[in-house]
Amino acid sequence: MTGAPSLRQPSGQDGELTMQRTADQIRRRLGGKGPIVFVSGNFNILHAGHLRLLSFAAEVGGALVVGVNADGTTGVTMPQAERLAGTRAIGAFAEAVALTEP
Repeated sequence: MTGAPSLRQPSGQDGELTMQRTADQIRRRLGGKGPIVFVSGNFNILHAGHLRLLSFAAEVGGALVVGVNADGTTGVTMPQAERLAGTRAIGAFAEAVALTEP
């Protein structure tokens, strides 16, 4: 893989975002407050450990971006769209994005 990993548009729009463009958009939205923290995972079965991780990560930064790993990642049984929906339902972060590479 060369360059920044790509992300699917978080709002379902066409195209891909780079991590830098995602960070720039979030920074503008939040007025540049604090660092952006990025956490990624399968979130195959969302459990208390995930919630503790996301809560801690949200506390240490100005904004938290959560990346949901692509289908085909080791151990994933739920489709990415379902894992992304479950993660977004928590709502304790600035953005949840779908990663395009396993």
